[in-house]
Amino acid sequence: MRILLLSTSMGMGGADQQILILAKAMRARNHEVRIIALAPLGQMGFEARDEGIPTESLGLQRSITDLPRILRLLKILRHAFPLRVH
Repeated sequence: MRILLLSTSMGMGGADQQILILAKAMRARNHEVRIIALAPLGQMGFEARDEGIPTESLGLQRSITDLPRILRLLKILRHAFPLRVH
């Protein structure tokens, strides 16, 4: 199953740690997992990459100029065609 996990930053917080734990567990069950961080990547994002989990940042800044980044997310969703988005 293709699963896309969305996060705000993949920084140091508890939610970020949970996303990384979830991604590792899903991958161990042979699911195809990808993480997209809305804001710039933090420590957990880099750790996910080190674990071999495809992880990228959209670099959103919460302004009207973020429309291209939102469109990029839509493109990722269309291309990756995940069966689940969390």
